[in-house]
Amino acid sequence: MTDDEKALFNDYTYRHDPNKSYDSRWVHRIKRDWEKEKNLTAEQKDFNDFLKTITKLRSQEEMLGGNEIAFYDVQDSRVFAFRRKTIHVVANFSESPCRVKIDAWSQESRDIITGIKYYNHVPLNLGPYQVLWLKECL
Repeated sequence: MTDDEKALFNDYTYRHDPNKSYDSRWVHRIKRDWEKEKNLTAEQKDFNDFLKTITKLRSQEEMLGGNEIAFYDVQDSRVFAFRRKTIHVVANFSESPCRVKIDAWSQESRDIITGIKYYNHVPLNLGPYQVLWLKECL
């Protein structure tokens, strides 16, 4: 399990070591307490489980592979959006909720992660840091 999968914070103490301070890669080389290594917090376990889920979903959905990708503007600088064929990935990178419209061809989409259905031609409510993988229902 990697540090990212455990949702560990970066370690900036490397800046105080003259042998490491010049190399920012040390920010990701976090000091370990091997006795506590197996004891994840509830939040870290939830994050790890979520990563396993989306990794599995990604491998099962062939449209998320390859190099065909179209980025588009949803008129909100907090939101990153792109499309791969008929799957839209929309991510709110802020701690504030927002509303966006995706650039969809069909009337409805279903979030691959949660199974929730969304109507494409009305603004979507995105919660703080929410990510949707919307597959158009054709």
